[in-house]
Amino acid sequence: MRPFETQTQHPEPMVAETAVLLQQFTEQFQAGELTEAEYKQLTYDLLDMQRIADLAIDLNRKSEIAKAFQQLLQIAGVIGNFL
Repeated sequence: MRPFETQTQHPEPMVAETAVLLQQFTEQFQAGELTEAEYKQLTYDLLDMQRIADLAIDLNRKSEIAKAFQQLLQIAGVIGNFL
């Protein structure tokens, strides 16, 4: 199962790269290599909204990235049982 597959093809490189990392974290979590707490922390660290503010200058771009990150967080939250 590759729950982040669609987002790995996102036209915004930051979103696509983040989705790839989340997919890797998810696979590690599902294989028992990460605890639930570690998975949750890595997810929140990766999807830190300050990162968007620091990296995205254009307001429309910030909005697009924020929406995509929220979707990624929802997927990871369901997998990791923290949302």
